[in-house]
Amino acid sequence: MKSKLLYKKVLFFFAHPDDETLSAGATINKLRSEGVRVKIVIASKGLTSRGEHNNKKISDHIKNLTEACKVLGVTSKDLHIGDFEDNSFDSEPLIKLVKFLENILKNFKADAIFTHHKFCTNIDHKYCHEAAVIASRPINGSFIDLYSCETISSSGYSKPSKYDPNFFYKVSKKNILAKQNALKKFKFELRKFPHMRSIEFIEIHAKYRGAHIGTNFAEAFIVNNLFI
Repeated sequence: MKSKLLYKKVLFFFAHPDDETLSAGATINKLRSEGVRVKIVIASKGLTSRGEHNNKKISDHIKNLTEACKVLGVTSKDLHIGDFEDNSFDSEPLIKLVKFLENILKNFKADAIFTHHKFCTNIDHKYCHEAAVIASRPINGSFIDLYSCETISSSGYSKPSKYDPNFFYKVSKKNILAKQNALKKFKFELRKFPHMRSIEFIEIHAKYRGAHIGTNFAEAFIVNNLFI
């Protein structure tokens, strides 16, 4: 089994605060521990679709995101937050989201992008996937590997399930603890077990994915593009 991904710079592109933790928190933490430069890009501040237009609540939400990323090993200088409308990405042309991501990639020459799966139940997640596919297309000598993530409590509700991972990334108990501690920063997003967005389920699911490859813990992804 290969011990690590041979990337120098990896970009994680998600729709809302906490998606980065639910989708790939342990992977982010492991990559950072190996010295990989990680940038997290969140397209929306979130909350507003729930009627939460209170500036204080939105500010607190962003603070929670910043603290969660810090737990995973990513500082605020490598966190980029957009201003797309929560749960309304489809109200604007897809090209706007594509340009948003492309402008970041111009300065952050990523070797790989991790993003949402195209069959997530959330419309914003679907748009992020489509934008990443377009922004990472192999042109002008640019070759960016692309992976789809399993966003816990979103990818799992699409039935029949179309999330069929073909890339399993071995992580440690320490990485899973970092993922759990990061998720704790989003207290209002947490649910009690047996909900999928619970602290207990984070470890259960990592063990489930680890069992697919005969190891204790793993996160599972789909390879969309891989350039050798």
